[in-house]
Amino acid sequence: MITPFTALALLAAVAAAPSGTAPEEAGSPAGAVCSPADAPAADTARLVADLACADDRVQTEARERLAKLGEAAVAPLVKVVSDTAASERHRTAAAETLAAVGLPAQAALLPVLNHGEPFARAMAARALGLIGDAHAVGALLDALRDKEPQVRDQAASALGRLGNAAALFDLIAVLRADSSLDVRTSAADALGRLGCRAAIEPLVEALGDQQPPIRTASVKALGRMAPLLASGARGELGRKKAVAALLAALADTHQAVRVGAVEALGLMRERTAVEPLAPLLADAETRAVAAEALGRIGDVAARRALEKAAAEAKDESVRRAAEAAIRAMTKP
Repeated sequence: MITPFTALALLAAVAAAPSGTAPEEAGSPAGAVCSPADAPAADTARLVADLACADDRVQTEARERLAKLGEAAVAPLVKVVSDTAASERHRTAAAETLAAVGLPAQAALLPVLNHGEPFARAMAARALGLIGDAHAVGALLDALRDKEPQVRDQAASALGRLGNAAALFDLIAVLRADSSLDVRTSAADALGRLGCRAAIEPLVEALGDQQPPIRTASVKALGRMAPLLASGARGELGRKKAVAALLAALADTHQAVRVGAVEALGLMRERTAVEPLAPLLADAETRAVAAEALGRIGDVAARRALEKAAAEAKDESVRRAAEAAIRAMTKP
């Protein structure tokens, strides 16, 4: 039986509850139902947790939504990057999401470069490079001298992405003397991205390195600089040194170096390369890139070499590659 006192209590509960709230909700324990102010924070926490999901679709959706949240997502994401108990997958995804947030995340990432754990420092360097703001150069140069190779590696890559010439001589020093093969390789790639004239000689020098990955990274870096070298904007002497080194690299014992040299010479449209490139049309490892390079050079001698291969080569794949390059040359 409902007494008058009970009825009055129920009416009071209904009156006190927000519109549309049932009486039993009004009497719920504190914190059982999120208030509107708490909802965004709870949603952010769920999205940050979803970054650890093995389902790439879920992880991608979480990353996109967190990036749209902007500054509100920075603190929880930095917490994950700094959390040594979290998985590397989770921490890497958090770092990349911070990069997607952009400049609002930069100030919070800089202190992580001094974190006690190398992986946290490495992820901070990676994120700062992806953000791409020049104000991070000084901190990344410090990270380039970190005692841990994985941090130096990410710092070198980040400096390459930033493309700031202030990093030039530090990257040259790393290419020449770092104890880590991975770090030296990243430094070579970064120098190619900087595209500075002073990087040509160190990269040419590195084409004589005993380690194939260093030679490969260096030849690719020169290839990245090829349009500038071809234009003469980086100096005639530097261009000649690069050409001589690339022609020598056509005989390298490592396939990736040979292929990189062919591509670079083609991108430079280097006419003196036609004669040494022509025999490579018969090499299964280089024929496709050699044909493309000759097509890029596109002068009379290059066309003649391609027509000869298309007409006389016994190997059908050689003929096809030469014919494709000739068709590319005739396209408007």
